Amino acid sequence: MSCPPVSYSTPLQNPGLAHAPVQALLDLFADQLSWLTHRYGLVQTAVREKGKERIPQVYQQDGSAYHFDVLPDESMPAMCFFERTGPSTILWDDGALQVAGSWAHPVNLVVWANLPRIDARDEDFSDLLAQDVIRVLVEAGIPVSGVEQRAERVFDRYTLGAKQLLMYPFAGFKIALTLSERYNPCLLPFTPLTGPVECPPHVEPSTV
Repeated sequence: MSCPPVSYSTPLQNPGLAHAPVQALLDLFADQLSWLTHRYGLVQTAVREKGKERIPQVYQQDGSAYHFDVLPDESMPAMCFFERTGPSTILWDDGALQVAGSWAHPVNLVVWANLPRIDARDEDFSDLLAQDVIRVLVEAGIPVSGVEQRAERVFDRYTLGAKQLLMYPFAGFKIALTLSERYNPCLLPFTPLTGPVECPPHVEPSTV
């Protein structure tokens, strides 16, 4: 399945760990980056064709077993998604005895754009788009580690024909971030909801 006719990932009702700051950033992008029309959260990598094809996918949070592909599409002005680059870690405050601290979530923000659908300039203005995203991130207090604009590196986790997708009139870049949030010592224990216990459609029960 390719990107559905929605401009963002379905938000989680109770996001935790990295999903929480990612969801907050998606809301911020919707408010401050009007040109960034299709905004998706944390992706996973689907492996197809006996490992020869790798595609970023997002789960739609609808209880089914279906994920949709998050791919550049010439019909859209711009899209973004997040990918994890390492484990989430926590740094406890000095003397807090594991009561107060901060989570750190290392991620990449991947942005792709179809430049003529954003602005009528007859030039490659992708640097201005990257600058615009960084402006929003810095103003939000998000540490930015660097910006990757080499075509062979932006989608290096996936088999998307990167050079064809990133040459003018298309463009793309990847921003390395560390998202953080305070540890919440007042979280309630997880409570299962009452409801169906059957497996979702097209998913076999675990034999483990």
